[in-house]
Amino acid sequence: MSEAEIDRLLTASESLRWILRLLFLDQAGLDPELMAARFRLSQRYNYFVRDAADWQPKVYSKKPRKG
Repeated sequence: MSEAEIDRLLTASESLRWILRLLFLDQAGLDPELMAARFRLSQRYNYFVRDAADWQPKVYSKKPRKG
């Protein structure tokens, strides 16, 4: 397996972890703005986004998002 394939699989795996967490919290009725604020404050989430930008730069931009 090539390094690019490993990076792609790792990014998909880690992305699914965060997507599922977000979906469960949404289904539980948490406020979307509160969830967004907490995700932005989460060190683990920020590490994921940083690493994902290295693994898959076409999908996860290193440029800060407005908002």
